Amino acid sequence: MPFLIAIYLKACALIKTSYGCPYQCNFCFCKEITPYHARPIAEVIRELLTIKQEEVYIVDDDFLFDEKRLEKFIEEVKRHNIKKHYLVYGRADFIAKNDVLIGQLKEIGLSAVIVGIEAASQEELDSYNKKSLVTDNERAIAILQKYDIECYGTVILGIDWDKTHFDNLYAFIKKTGLIFVNLQPLTPMPGTGMLEAFSDQLIIPYKEHEKWDMAHLVVRPTRLSIRSYYLQILKLYYKITVTPSHIHYMFRRYGIATTMKLSIGAGKITWQYLKKIMKG
Repeated sequence: MPFLIAIYLKACALIKTSYGCPYQCNFCFCKEITPYHARPIAEVIRELLTIKQEEVYIVDDDFLFDEKRLEKFIEEVKRHNIKKHYLVYGRADFIAKNDVLIGQLKEIGLSAVIVGIEAASQEELDSYNKKSLVTDNERAIAILQKYDIECYGTVILGIDWDKTHFDNLYAFIKKTGLIFVNLQPLTPMPGTGMLEAFSDQLIIPYKEHEKWDMAHLVVRPTRLSIRSYYLQILKLYYKITVTPSHIHYMFRRYGIATTMKLSIGAGKITWQYLKKIMKG
């Protein structure tokens, strides 16, 4: 996900309008750091008025949460005539239930949302205590597409996955037309209870913090070898991105220069995965 931000939001300012997360997903450590607290909108607007950059990354754990607060944000942005483009985090079920509000956010500059899709099956969503539906994921993607808001979907790859699970995820991505996907092997972060549960299955010690980046496989998979698991990730990325429709979309929306830059970055990521596959 960071490479997308680097490419599309080059001169980007960061602002945090709330702390913590009000939800209880069992894989996420955000709720363990601090109780949820939202800054007053008036205070947020005062800070926004000091920001010179046009691109603003709102780094809240979940910006799309409180309808009334977001309505106030929209009202104040309009009143102060603030012209920005915003990238935010948001839950799929909130987007699915707030079509009109998402359209209003688009009007004031919402350009991209990082959405925790997490899974393409209801069974997996329930196992993560996500409290949302697969149909919420589908509707959220459709609503963002409707308003021409870029959707960056994050997906958790199960440790017990085999090739069929990867194929099913690809079918979901193809069905929904999701363009950008961040594939994250399940990472048992401290504070969630998962680290203890998987302690005897770790293949990367927690003290090697730089590898606990949700890109490395840190828990031994149960149905695939480590090499095969990484190969499935790489194959899925290429099935999503190396298609005529995806390439056409990239050229049309971002131009040749940005698309080439992304291709170079993708090549570097490919080499990283190939090294993991060879290392096993």
